[in-house]
Amino acid sequence: MVLTLPARRKLLIEKGRRSVIVSKKDQSFKYGTEAEARMWHDVGAADEIAEEEPISVKVADQEIGVYRVGGKLYAMEDICPHAYALLSMGFVEGEEVECPLHGALFHIPSGKCLAEPGERDLVTFPVREENGRIMIEV
Repeated sequence: MVLTLPARRKLLIEKGRRSVIVSKKDQSFKYGTEAEARMWHDVGAADEIAEEEPISVKVADQEIGVYRVGGKLYAMEDICPHAYALLSMGFVEGEEVECPLHGALFHIPSGKCLAEPGERDLVTFPVREENGRIMIEV
């Protein structure tokens, strides 16, 4: 299919979660899914995170807590949904973190809210260790 567009005009065609963006001005062409638009970000040295001592990082305007549980890295949103508090400053025991303000409890690997007043599950992010660095996909 060939599209002819007036100069400087963009056409966005959506089909489900896929989209095509064509710009006549700069001849750019992008095709993909939301997952393909995500990027990996280096957020620090892997040796900065010990068991039960998470860190808080800011990636793409999002506060993210990075945890090491059983030797594996996990990343989830760091702000408690109930009230503004950094969960990474909370109490970590095993696979759970407790909000330092009101005691909401969350499962670190899944982000699932285990005890109120958490209000909802947390968003988790893919995380990996690469060449001694922590990489988070946002």
